[in-house]
Amino acid sequence: MNKTAKLALLSLLSLSAAVAACKTGDTTDGTGGAGGTGTPPDGPTMSERIDALETCTPTDLVRILPWTGPAFDPATGELIEPLPEGHVEAVVNGWSRQDEEALALRKEHGEKTFVDVFSRDGLLGFESVESVECGIAISHTLWRDETAMFNFVGGEAHAAAMADADKIHEATAGAHWKSPARAVAPTWEEGIDRYIEEVRKDLAED
Repeated sequence: MNKTAKLALLSLLSLSAAVAACKTGDTTDGTGGAGGTGTPPDGPTMSERIDALETCTPTDLVRILPWTGPAFDPATGELIEPLPEGHVEAVVNGWSRQDEEALALRKEHGEKTFVDVFSRDGLLGFESVESVECGIAISHTLWRDETAMFNFVGGEAHAAAMADADKIHEATAGAHWKSPARAVAPTWEEGIDRYIEEVRKDLAED
């Protein structure tokens, strides 16, 4: 994946933060977009973060938002019809800063992104889960195609979140891929497993 694609989903991390704030009253960061694979000089490497993510089994998992969006029945949370061949699945994880400025920025950008992403033609679904124990704070999204995803990326909400990326997160990494038709939505576990695989490919190419 090239650098543009790696960076493409950053503001979905802010979206998850907004959902978390609405549900819990705080602004602990959730996940969805990617800010590349940046890591602060004094922190773990991205490879170390991904290794830890793979080997950790969370006992404190919080489902911030179950699958929600145009492809899902709001009453049951199940797909209304099978996901189409070639739909795009994206996962982003963010290791969030916890200072006051970062918390305020996550809430600010998250509220704007929440409105923006759910107004986008081509969004099929969004879910988010968190685990402090395992460093999980993911956004997991489904899109009709890459064009729909990148139309969101080109929006003002995404650009604003990108500008504050280093103030909001210690590190972020994301990946997206085309998926086959399926009658059941992917689980967050399936999403993380594929995400780890894709991020490792990116790290090997850098």
